[in-house]
Amino acid sequence: MSSVYQGNIKDHGPEYAVDGIVDHDMWGIKTASSKTETSPWIQVDLQKVSRVDFIMVFNRWDTPFGTI
Repeated sequence: MSSVYQGNIKDHGPEYAVDGIVDHDMWGIKTASSKTETSPWIQVDLQKVSRVDFIMVFNRWDTPFGTI
């Protein structure tokens, strides 16, 4: 990720972006969250050449624009 939310780093790191939990509420669970920034991004290492048919991204419902 381009950055990690600084309010609670241990609960909002990039490892939570691919854990399969898609709850939209940042405050009740551990979830990936970036700082507010102009162009946030995330990169996922698949560890090997893999076929990817689609990518589904879930954003928080309580987030301002500029975070992922």
